[in-house]
Amino acid sequence: MTEVSTAGAGTTAVDWEDLEPGTEIEVSRAGEVVHRGVVEEAAATLRVAWIRDSATGERRLIGGEILTLHRR
Repeated sequence: MTEVSTAGAGTTAVDWEDLEPGTEIEVSRAGEVVHRGVVEEAAATLRVAWIRDSATGERRLIGGEILTLHRR
């Protein structure tokens, strides 16, 4: 059974424009957390960011209109 985490608990919503390297974030889609990590690079005008995924340690490109970001 997969554990599902819901976004927002103990977090603050953040705009793409506020992302800076070093910011720890949660990325959610339809209220479900899909990634957690630390921002390495961000391009707010393109709505994309590279994060270091907390679960895997891999560098991951995130982006898109359907994602919601929360500061941890």
